[in-house]
Formats: sequence, C-alpha cells, structure tokens
Amino acid sequence: MHEEASQQAAEANTSYDETFMEARKTVVKQLNLLLRLDEPKAKKLLKDYVPEHHHDYLDVFIEKEAIPLPPHRHWDHIVTLIPDAPPSISCRVYPLSRREEEFQREVH
Repeated sequence: MHEEASQQAAEANTSYDETFMEARKTVVKQLNLLLRLDEPKAKKLLKDYVPEHHHDYLDVFIEKEAIPLPPHRHWDHIVTLIPDAPPSISCRVYPLSRREEEFQREVH
C-alpha cells in the first residue's frame, strides 16, 4: 500500500514537472516574441558611432589601423632619458601676469 502511494506520488510529480516545463517553454516563447529577443540585433557600423564631420577619417578610428607604430626610418634617433631626472621642470616659457602666476601656483 505504501509503495503504491509512493509510486502514484512519483508519477504525479513527473506529470507536474513535465506540465510545468511545457508551460515554462510556452511562456518563454511568448515573451521572446513580445520582446523580440529572437531577432538578431543589428550591428552598428563605425559610422554610427563617429560624428559625420569625421567620416573622412574613419581609418583613424579602426583599432588595428590606429594602434601600431609607424615603421622605423633611417632618420629615427634615440632619446636617451636621464635616470634621476625630475618628472617636470619648472620653467617659464613666456611672461605671466601676477594673477596668472598665482593661479598657476594654485593649480600645480
């Protein structure tokens, strides 16, 4: 008697699980249709991201074109850096007014 009840419960659970899965599949399918999730998303072109007045220069925005360094030339030269050099040099390129000097000191 106990085995029969267990078997009936197992069959009922299996039936319930199958019904639930079918219902879930139906709901997901309907939601996909409503939300248009099944449709492939249109890929945006580079022109869609770059302002129109820069379209003549699209090759600059292509990563594989923009990242590599130019080829070495015979006029290339070495810049030797001094190991203990300060990160910046305090120098005045052109005269500043007192107000401009004060502002520059505040900022730096």
